[in-house]
Amino acid sequence: MGGAQATTAIEGNTLTQEQVQAQVPGRLHLPPSREYLATEVQNVINACNAIANQLREEEPRPLSAELICEWNRQILQGDVPSAEGAERGVFRKHQVMVANYRAVPAHLVSPPVQCLCSRLDGPDFEPPKQEFATAFAILKATVAHLYLAWIHPFGDENGRTARLMEVFTLLRSRFPTLTAQLLSNHYNASRAEYYRQLDRTSTSGGHIIPFLAYATRGLADQLQEQIAMIQEQQIRIVWETVTLEWMIIQSKEGAERRHALLVALAQREGFTRRSEITDLTPQLAKLYASRTRRTLSRDLNALIQQNLIQSNAKGDVQANVGLLRPFIPGHL
Repeated sequence: MGGAQATTAIEGNTLTQEQVQAQVPGRLHLPPSREYLATEVQNVINACNAIANQLREEEPRPLSAELICEWNRQILQGDVPSAEGAERGVFRKHQVMVANYRAVPAHLVSPPVQCLCSRLDGPDFEPPKQEFATAFAILKATVAHLYLAWIHPFGDENGRTARLMEVFTLLRSRFPTLTAQLLSNHYNASRAEYYRQLDRTSTSGGHIIPFLAYATRGLADQLQEQIAMIQEQQIRIVWETVTLEWMIIQSKEGAERRHALLVALAQREGFTRRSEITDLTPQLAKLYASRTRRTLSRDLNALIQQNLIQSNAKGDVQANVGLLRPFIPGHL
């Protein structure tokens, strides 16, 4: 979903990530004038799902001009606005300019698309050693995106089609689905630079190294962010288990309350006021409903003494989940 939101946002779709998440199960309701925005995102999601399903078949379809046309047709389904003269899934019949770059003449579009497919599936992108397979897959996917954008074979949605081709290439190289969409997230997060790099490569006579460097640096950053997010989730899961065992060992008196405190505070960013603690979760509200504020203070002070909770000068508290971070790898 993140990749679908990103690849459409690059070209003006204004739906937020939260709205896209609501669109998938059908809970997003937009006024008629904006319904096409949901259709744009849903078309990309459907195309990505179709690619994933197709690649799971025993004999998946090879990359071809016909397959690329099918992606463009899927992207333009429904009430998606398109440029004048554009035909869904059909190579353009008119000349176009892309920023300062004149795209391939219309009557010459088909041969370079077919050549691109052959080269991508040929020996040029076969890694010399298996240990280079991931690097070559990223290189192949980025080149596929870049060259299809240069050819600009369709009347509209060439950018989304090129980025979908990039996703297809990564998925076919057995990249996880979430990872395969990270490049689109990077392009969207650095949209101005993305377009600058595309324009730079198209007017440089084919010098693609700067774009490859821009894409791979961004992918590495996105992977680090994804790993950090996964690590935070892992820490919270481990924290819940470890602190429960710790509470049981230390004392059965108040163990349930104190464990609930540790779990609830671990879900919060930064410090929490003591006056707000019992409202953090329904469980805490129930556990302290018949208790005095003194009981809460006693529980918090006990956890602070055990270094499971930290307190600042104001008396606000937070779970000391940092205790677990030394045991989690910090780098890619």
